[in-house]
Amino acid sequence: MPIEVSNLRSIITEYAQKYKGMRERREKVLEKLCAQVRKEGTHDFSARREPGSYALIAVDGSQIMPSRHQPIFYAYIQVACVGWTRGTSSGGSLFNLRKSHLLDEEELIDAETGEPKPANWITSQRDILEIELLAEAAERAREKGYQPVLVADNSLIPYDLLMGRLKQAQKETQLKRLRAAFERMRRCGALLCGYIDRPNATVLARKYAERLQLEYKPGLFDRDLLARTLPPLHRIDLHDPGWEINKLLGQDEQVLAFYANFSEDALHPIIARIEVPAWCADQIDDLCAVLRIQVKLGRDYPFVLEAAHTEAVVTKADQRALEKLLRNELMASGINLEPSAKQMFKEESVA
Repeated sequence: MPIEVSNLRSIITEYAQKYKGMRERREKVLEKLCAQVRKEGTHDFSARREPGSYALIAVDGSQIMPSRHQPIFYAYIQVACVGWTRGTSSGGSLFNLRKSHLLDEEELIDAETGEPKPANWITSQRDILEIELLAEAAERAREKGYQPVLVADNSLIPYDLLMGRLKQAQKETQLKRLRAAFERMRRCGALLCGYIDRPNATVLARKYAERLQLEYKPGLFDRDLLARTLPPLHRIDLHDPGWEINKLLGQDEQVLAFYANFSEDALHPIIARIEVPAWCADQIDDLCAVLRIQVKLGRDYPFVLEAAHTEAVVTKADQRALEKLLRNELMASGINLEPSAKQMFKEESVA
């Protein structure tokens, strides 16, 4: 049944008025914060050149989430690396790797509660697999004599690990795997970063609001400040995000962050948050030079990350094919499979 827009008009009008008011209140605070930010120094990387020869490698992942209404309770994770050599005559796509993991009911059910584990747990499993695959690609690049320059999509720290939402045993396991992957990349001399497009971090906005004794307004992000104050092809200083997880990482592994504007047009800022481990702190302008080229090649987003996403994505057709294989294999083993009544109703209504 289509939405009756006329019945929602009063709700929409009220929402629009409320939204306008929130924007106006944020704008007043934003103007004062921007004046403070402009007093801070920035770093111009417009003249910085990319390293002479390196292997550029990016990673991304995708997943199928479980559903209790489907006849098979499973989850599927797929991660992929895409990479090319730069600054050499070979220029081949030498580092295309892919890994997948099919999670069964025993992995997806919390043994203590008997309930399915939350979706964030599955996403964190994917994040760890991405970092581990990136470490493998870095080792292959180093074996071939290339400097690995590695780009992860989003944060370098799995979200649940970052937010402290894991049980102690899960936390220890993920932290051990993360540190092992970091160490593999560090031994390769890799330049590693996490590229976060349209970031929602509020570290700087809150810091400047506190400094000016202003009330922080929810919905005001660091990117809002920097879109107005950070010149094209400039970055700000590295800063410690203040994460508790950094206390559990080695000194060289601690993750720092900075913002950069990868646009060449003052009217069209491209603000990204970049995370790097401490061992890369003195080479962030090299990373900026590489990312600048990739953003220019892509659609205001690193081309190499676009390629990794294309390689890693699990489509609806992929999901149907996987479920057909699973269903046929299990039925051949004598297991009867039926979706829930709710799922059957949904499928009939779509048909």
